Amino acid sequence: MAKPSPLPVLLYLLILLFGMPQGSTSMMAAVDLFGSMQNIWTALGGPSQYWSGTKICNPADYIGVTCDSTGSWPISIKFRSSALTGTLSPSIGNLINLTSLDFFNNQLSGPIPGTIGQLTSLTYINLFNNRLSGSIPDSIGSLTSLQYLLLDNCRFNGSIPSSVGGLSSIQYFSLSSNQLTGIPDSICNLATITTLQLSNNQLSGPIPTCIGNLHALQILRLDGNQLSGPIPDSVCNLGSITTLQISNNLLSGSIPTCIGDLHLLQVFWLYRNQLSGPIPDSIGNLISLTDLQFSNNNLNGSIPSTIGSLTSLVNLMLSTNRLSGPLPDSIGNLHLLQNLQLSSNQLTGLLPSTIGSLASLQTLWLQNNMMSGPIPDSIGDASLLQQILLEYNQFDGVIPASIGKLSRLTTIRMQNNQFTGSIPQGVIDLPTLNYLDASYNLLDGTVPDRNSSLVALGGLSLNNNRLTSVGYISVTGTCSLGGNAFPCLPTLNVSTNCASSVVYLPCTTSSSTTSSSTSSTSSTTSDTSSTTSDTSSTTSDTSSTTSDTTSTTSDTSSTTSDTSSTTSDTPSTTSDTSSTTSDTSSTTSDTPSTTSDTSSTTSDTPSTTSDTSSTTSDTSSTTSDTSSTTSDTSSTTSDTSSTTSDTSSTTSDTSSTTSDTSSTTSTTSSSSTAPLMTSSTSSSSSSTSSSSSSTISSSTTNVTPTTAITDGTNVTVIIQTLYDNNTKISVQEAKNILNSTLQNNADTVQVISAVVIALLRNTSTTSFDYSTKDVSIKLQTYNTTSLMVGESISSKIDNSSVAVALPASAFSSQQQVSVSLSSVSYNPFESIYNETIYSPVIGVSVYAQGKEIDVRGVDQLINITMGSITSIPSGYEAVCQYWNETFNLWSRDGCSLVVDADVAICQCSHLTNFSIGVQLRAAATEPVIPPSQDSGSNKTKLIIIIACCSVGGLLLILIVSLLVYRKVYRYKRDDTETNLSVVVDTDGIELQKMIGEGKRGQVWKSIYKETTVVAVKKLIEGIDIDRECDVMKKQGLHHPNVVQYLGRSLRERYIVMEYMEDETLHHLLSSQPRLTMDRIFTICNDVSKGLSYITSMGMVHVSVVPSKILLSGMTVKLNCFSCIVAEASPYRSKPDLFYTAPEVIEEKRYRASGHVYNVGVLLWSMVTGSHHLYETAREGRDVKVTVDKTMDEKVSQLIVDCTKKRREERPSLKGIIERISKQEEEE
Repeated sequence: MAKPSPLPVLLYLLILLFGMPQGSTSMMAAVDLFGSMQNIWTALGGPSQYWSGTKICNPADYIGVTCDSTGSWPISIKFRSSALTGTLSPSIGNLINLTSLDFFNNQLSGPIPGTIGQLTSLTYINLFNNRLSGSIPDSIGSLTSLQYLLLDNCRFNGSIPSSVGGLSSIQYFSLSSNQLTGIPDSICNLATITTLQLSNNQLSGPIPTCIGNLHALQILRLDGNQLSGPIPDSVCNLGSITTLQISNNLLSGSIPTCIGDLHLLQVFWLYRNQLSGPIPDSIGNLISLTDLQFSNNNLNGSIPSTIGSLTSLVNLMLSTNRLSGPLPDSIGNLHLLQNLQLSSNQLTGLLPSTIGSLASLQTLWLQNNMMSGPIPDSIGDASLLQQILLEYNQFDGVIPASIGKLSRLTTIRMQNNQFTGSIPQGVIDLPTLNYLDASYNLLDGTVPDRNSSLVALGGLSLNNNRLTSVGYISVTGTCSLGGNAFPCLPTLNVSTNCASSVVYLPCTTSSSTTSSSTSSTSSTTSDTSSTTSDTSSTTSDTSSTTSDTTSTTSDTSSTTSDTSSTTSDTPSTTSDTSSTTSDTSSTTSDTPSTTSDTSSTTSDTPSTTSDTSSTTSDTSSTTSDTSSTTSDTSSTTSDTSSTTSDTSSTTSDTSSTTSDTSSTTSTTSSSSTAPLMTSSTSSSSSSTSSSSSSTISSSTTNVTPTTAITDGTNVTVIIQTLYDNNTKISVQEAKNILNSTLQNNADTVQVISAVVIALLRNTSTTSFDYSTKDVSIKLQTYNTTSLMVGESISSKIDNSSVAVALPASAFSSQQQVSVSLSSVSYNPFESIYNETIYSPVIGVSVYAQGKEIDVRGVDQLINITMGSITSIPSGYEAVCQYWNETFNLWSRDGCSLVVDADVAICQCSHLTNFSIGVQLRAAATEPVIPPSQDSGSNKTKLIIIIACCSVGGLLLILIVSLLVYRKVYRYKRDDTETNLSVVVDTDGIELQKMIGEGKRGQVWKSIYKETTVVAVKKLIEGIDIDRECDVMKKQGLHHPNVVQYLGRSLRERYIVMEYMEDETLHHLLSSQPRLTMDRIFTICNDVSKGLSYITSMGMVHVSVVPSKILLSGMTVKLNCFSCIVAEASPYRSKPDLFYTAPEVIEEKRYRASGHVYNVGVLLWSMVTGSHHLYETAREGRDVKVTVDKTMDEKVSQLIVDCTKKRREERPSLKGIIERISKQEEEE
């Protein structure tokens, strides 16, 4: 074979050295460039038609490509929001003349290729909002011409390469929202940099002290990291700085006093750190400052008066610190201030009158302080105010009427203060008012009606005041009016949502007289006054005097002028009254004939009033005398009744009375039907009843005939009356009540409890038995002083096997207890939680001194005998369960079941209502027996077998012992561990304020180790704490839009989570029902991201509702660990909720596809202001998600697409995020 000639090689080298003809160079460049461009586009995953042909610089062939002025080389590639899903090809390094690379808001993944360092002409790189990952290549430091680097919102990790110090031309350096872990000191070499944004990463360690070398720096954002240590004094060298945001870190120490040197500073955020010490006076030098946020630190001392120098300030937020002293008067100088938020500190003193000078103020947050004194009238001059939050202070005085001038006010919260007086009409009629809470004050009088033309309130809380009446105020959300002094008559005309919270005072007569006297008094009030004044001289005969006065007045009513003389004869009539007792029965039949004469007395009343006016001064003294004779009145009840009857018959002859007619009518109706609860005088049908009633006296209230019980409303009133501490009832009255109310199944348990408590207030009641076909009750009082240790108290319902045995240790501190044992044959909770039970519902309660004892956690188990069980379905086994009032369902943990001869016995450590449920019987596991081998058993082999078994048994015992020891040791170690990321030291938790309460427990804002603000969830007994923790811990859930799990304590049943400052989306929407579209998009976008992450973990969030979405500034996170379940978990909600996806309801399984439906409904609720429907969802209302022409077309289309019935027709969560991002960009 011929040897190849070296000539071609030499020729090629010469061409490289000295060049080629121009035409040949262009051709080669075009061929190489074309190949690189094709590689780049293929990797990007873009549509083939975008880059086609060989004319790279033809904008029609290569969309998004810009070439140089000669049309030879591309210098810019720009594809913003183009849904590119590929990667960045290393071939991009061949485009050596490229100056701009812009792939903003796509879905590119993978790393940035190292070849990017070859693009030394680059001045602009924007890869914001992609899925790029890996570390940032060191070669990026070679881009010495680069001025703008935007790599935010990707997935980069590792440290920022030290080579970035070589970016000698950089001006804008932004790597926010990644997972970067370190700041190199070389970053301090960037002398030309004006913007440095590294927020929302995982940066740790101290802020480099050399940061002060960046003299050109205008914006520094290090917020949302884990930076620690003090703020370096060198930060005061940043003379050009306008924005300094280092919030949400772990910074400690004090704020440098030199901070006042930053005269150009406009935005200063230090919130959510561990800073301490005072706010330096030099803060007043920051005259350009518009936004000052120091919330959630440990700052102390007073608010410096120099704060009044910050006349450009728009936001002043110092909440959740330890600031003390008064609010300085100089605050009134801040005429541009919009948000003043100083809540959760230790501020004292008055609210300065200069508050009225804040003409731009929109939110005033002073809650959870120790401020006192009245609210100045000048507050009405802050005409733009939208929120006033003053709760949990010591404010007093009246609510200023000037607040009624604040026409933009939406939220007023002033509960738990000492306000007095009434609520002004102008406050009630504020046109945009949505929420008013003035509970737990000393307000009195009448709350006026709200103008019916105004929008309804979303929430109203006026409970626990001294109000006597409330006008009609339309309320669509929660309403609470309890704990006031509403008289029993007239009933209030209030909104439907308010009615259930109203509790009236008992309807009692002035001196506990007879029912006839009561009726006479109500019909002729003026006569009562005259009678009372006359009665003062004959106190012992008050009751009879009253009745005789009525009859005498009736006899003379035909001649008005005779009234006064008749009144003066009252004492002489008294003696006649006592002698007419025997006529009671004979005159009762005459009563109906007098009813037709009712109208005649009405005209006589005024004349009686004029005659008795002179005796008014005697009334008060007479009243006291009257009440002192109450016991005597009871003994003469029968006499009084007969007098009334005789009076009635006399009245019918004259045909001129009203008062006696009404009294007689009342007596007649009550005698025809046994009363449920009566005064002592009305229960004296026999000598036994009369003596029994004397212990009740005038304390019993609400004379309600059996025939009045026709619906649950009256039952509710009776229950409330029975729970009143002044209500005592007799045994017969208890039976009357039970006979009339137990037809309302849902109220059975409450009625039984209320009756028992009212019975026990009557100290003469030591036992009570009640039995019908469906309900049996056994109440017995026991002396516990004679009980020995280990003994128990037993109670049993007669003629049944239902019983209870309570160990003495359950109430060792009481000398006498009463045990209530009840049996209900049906399920009274079925309407609340529809689950089949297999026994009667057995209730057990223990009382001492008229109050129920909370029995739980006893050392010896309580035995509740449930009766015989024979109907357990095949394949199931019986289990003991108790009614969990917190969650309104049957719970089973903590109780066990023992079956003895078909009689079931529940064994529990607490008391409530019990029943028998079922669970699937565990499959039997039979031991596997190998076939026998006939090997001629002999003594030697038997010895070997025995020896092996012995050794094996010992080894097994040893192994089990080690495992048990290890488990116990690990449990003890875990519960004493102080690492916040795993378990918490409960001694290091300081519970500060309860911020929420639900069916599973309470949520408290807390301080951990005196440094970190956290949220602590205190689970109630019966809730599986490991289940909640494992969702976050074992599943590894960790995402910027999911609330972070920090630790737990098994001993205290605590779950520790990150704390979110601004509460829930529900609270935000309650105070601001109409959010801006930008805010709505941000919320939906973040919720979608959180749900997308949960979906990727194979989980489903089953309650995407405003109350489970937490906010902090612009950060949005999904909450509720217990709401996250595995895909395809059973769906059991009843009724079906309007925000639940159709496929979940149909398949009865939770599906991740439902997340999209949830987002669509959430978007619709915020756009239409329908968020309140979530709160009433369990009422089963038919809610239609509809759109109209007033909505933005793209928004309405997104709602329609997300809420389509077929899941296949809905967009993905990823698609929602893209559409929302595009919409935000366009706006």
